[in-house]
Amino acid sequence: MVRKTIIFRCDGGGAVGLGSEVLGLRATPEGQVLRVRAGGEEMELLAGLVVNAAGLWAPWLAARSGGLDAAHVPRAHYSKGCYF
Repeated sequence: MVRKTIIFRCDGGGAVGLGSEVLGLRATPEGQVLRVRAGGEEMELLAGLVVNAAGLWAPWLAARSGGLDAAHVPRAHYSKGCYF
């Protein structure tokens, strides 16, 4: 399987990366550092704001976010449906 990484830059200075796997996230004084794998290569990205839109994997990602209080880690609530 070939996975492509697509990054859309927004007019407001933000970016959206598709086809990338987030391996971890940690808070620093400069901002949030994301460790990602894209195209078989691992890299770190610095972001001022991160939106966790990982869907079913959002709790998994939040639990691996260094510096995030455990009270802010969402619990997974599964229901009948089609998960892929």
